[in-house]
Formats: sequence, C-alpha cells, structure tokens
Amino acid sequence: MRFILSFFLLVIICLFGLFLHRKTLKKLVFYTDFLQFCKNLQTEIGFFHSKMPSIISKQNFSADFSHLLSNCLDGNMHSTLEKFSYLKNEDKNEIENFFKRLGRSGVDGEKNEIQNMISVLEEKIKEMKTISLKKSKLKFSLCVMFGLFVFIILI
Repeated sequence: MRFILSFFLLVIICLFGLFLHRKTLKKLVFYTDFLQFCKNLQTEIGFFHSKMPSIISKQNFSADFSHLLSNCLDGNMHSTLEKFSYLKNEDKNEIENFFKRLGRSGVDGEKNEIQNMISVLEEKIKEMKTISLKKSKLKFSLCVMFGLFVFIILI
C-alpha cells in the first residue's frame, strides 16, 4: 500500500514539474505569435493599407492568440487577457494598450508603434528562451528529484 501511495505521489510531483515547464512554453508561443502578428501587421499596413478585420482573418496562430485577436475586434480584450494566467499584469496592460493605440494615428504613427512593439517582443522572446533553457528544465528536474526522494523515503 505504501509503495502505491509513494508511486502516486511521485507521479503528482512530476506532473507539477511538467506543468511549470509548459507554462513557460505557452508564454513563449504567445510572444512568438504576437511578434509574427506585428510583423504581418506592419507589412499589411505599410504596403496594402488593409483594415484590421481583414488582416486578422488572414492570420493563423495558436488557440490563445487567435482567441485574443477575435476578441480584440469585439472589444472584449480585457476579459480575454485576464484568462491568460501565464502573462504578468504589466504584460497584459502593455498588450491591451498596444491594441488601443492602433488606428488612432496615421500610417507612419502606426508603423512606429508596431516597430516599438516588435523590438519589445523580440527582447521578451530572447529573455524567455534564456529563462526556458535555464529554469524550466531545472524546475522539472527538481520536481522529479524531489518526487524520487519522497518515493524512497516512503518505501
């Protein structure tokens, strides 16, 4: 009985480590999608002078970012961003402000806004990749080691 309980505890602790690792990867995918969207947006506005709904309909991103874009047009961005627990509040505010600023200035002003966001996103992606390489694997490994330690102690 103790062996079975120890094994289930080991599995639960390993799943917790996997959850921490996936949270970092979800954030990285979100930022990568956002960066790609900004680059496509810059191209569409600069060359084709397209409107936002037509630009969004052409895009194909992960489920979270696609959901955010669809709610961007509906005006439900704040409530949608609250569902993304892997983003910090300051990141949520920055994203919300970016979408609010779009369309309020001329084409050159929008290009500058988009370029600023692209540089911010590239920096965040670089930071996330560094964190992912260092910390997420470490968190998962520590959870596995702790689970094995508890497993051995309980046997």
